[in-house]
Amino acid sequence: MSKNNRRRRLHKSQKHRLGGSQKKVVIGAPAVQDATASTTVNNPQSSESPQMVVAQAENPVVAATANPAVAPAEAQKRVMVENSSPDAIPVPPIPPLPKFFEKVMALYPENLHPAVIMTMLSILGFFATKVRFNYLQNRVMPLTILTFIMAPFASNKSFTTHLWNIFSYRLKAAEKILAKKAEDERLARVNSAADKEKVTTKIPMRLMASKITPAAVFKQMEENPGVHQMLHTEEVKSLRQTNMTSYGELPYLLCQAFDGSEVSKATCTDLSANVRTDALINTIICGTNHEMFRLFGDGEDGLVSRACLCLLPSTLDQPIARFYKPSPELQAEIDAVVDSLSAEGANEPDKLVEYYFPMFEKFFDDSLEKSRQEFLDTGDEMWRKFAFRSHNIGYRAGVIGWLVTGKSEEVMNEDYTNVSDDMQRVLNLAEWTTSYVQTMQYYVMGPKVEKALEDNSVEKPSTGRITSFFTDMPDEFYTEDINELRQKKGMPIVQNLYNITSRWVKAGLIQKCPTNPKMWQKIKTTA
Repeated sequence: MSKNNRRRRLHKSQKHRLGGSQKKVVIGAPAVQDATASTTVNNPQSSESPQMVVAQAENPVVAATANPAVAPAEAQKRVMVENSSPDAIPVPPIPPLPKFFEKVMALYPENLHPAVIMTMLSILGFFATKVRFNYLQNRVMPLTILTFIMAPFASNKSFTTHLWNIFSYRLKAAEKILAKKAEDERLARVNSAADKEKVTTKIPMRLMASKITPAAVFKQMEENPGVHQMLHTEEVKSLRQTNMTSYGELPYLLCQAFDGSEVSKATCTDLSANVRTDALINTIICGTNHEMFRLFGDGEDGLVSRACLCLLPSTLDQPIARFYKPSPELQAEIDAVVDSLSAEGANEPDKLVEYYFPMFEKFFDDSLEKSRQEFLDTGDEMWRKFAFRSHNIGYRAGVIGWLVTGKSEEVMNEDYTNVSDDMQRVLNLAEWTTSYVQTMQYYVMGPKVEKALEDNSVEKPSTGRITSFFTDMPDEFYTEDINELRQKKGMPIVQNLYNITSRWVKAGLIQKCPTNPKMWQKIKTTA
């Protein structure tokens, strides 16, 4: 490659940055305007947590509001682009969150905060393993969070290990002893013919190895029924089946874990065990974009809509990121939160702790209704598809925020418009998580899913949500006019327009034109 070509490629790669020109909430750093001055934000010699400063958020694309039932004055256009860089994705600004979250976020650079939040949710949900909540559809759900960190090499993915360690160092020490016991038993069976006949002792370990086969995942879940396992690895490639490019049953297991469903494995040989157990796995899985897309396969196995995806920004023009050690006071608070979450249901090992939240029910019911009305207006099917499970994940974030904020009785009221500051921060966390997860799924995985759903797999420009699509239709129109307007707005052609007109008829938006039965007539001017 010539020097000139190499320079051009370097110049192009340096354009990808998180956040672009949009303003974001600054949490965990003094009021420094220049992002490149991040090395002066905190004193690197101090182990104390830097002081928190929360700036006013301004983002015209995704605004975090206290009332999800209120639609924005003007919906914004979203366009899915394959291989979207972090710079091209309108990441929702971070509002004031539960104070415990903000204290931990302050240990890391601001541009990692969205990924820090998603990683914390996975960690906290892991420790609250006995907690269940009743979701909108009367489904009892676990606090399973599947976090995936996508970034090139040397992009600060190691922050996940630093964050995981400050929450799990005591558990890791205990499991190190258990792991030695398991290894001693294994060696004894190998070296002694008599010991080979002994039944293997089940050792309750909850931390999965960073390189583990699906068969070993099944075995570990069976030996630890009813509790979450944590799967953390800085390189997703280590989860591939030995000497293969396939991830085997792992995507299936993670989908079942998200739902808290039972998994079973039957074999026809005595050399393999038959397994039937509940899948409970939280993940912090890191990897490059290319390898992560390989894990997600063709985008139709359901994992894409259950995943909390995080794209880390480029670090090429940034000073080295600093991860700070918690102060003794903060470490004590982290340990107390871990103990509190682990204590949920600990007195009755065979029982679960199930909560019902009238406030969250009303909050997310209103938010999903807003999403439905938005879909009737825009016709953006992909954005609507990703809304369902992102709301479920946001609900889980709300439950986790509620648990670490003191379990306020306010959640027993349906009214979420007049709450305390602590409760508002919990609602902010729930809403931000919903918006962030939906946005990342849409921009990162949306093109892949849409391409897989196309009949002929012909690559077309994948276009997202368009402002006031129904509103822009004339008062009387032919069915074919829908595609004409879609083309003008840069949207892909729809082969079956009946799906769109039937939705509008059911919603009471249109009817057959009395003077020309081949035309449609608007009953309402807007959706």
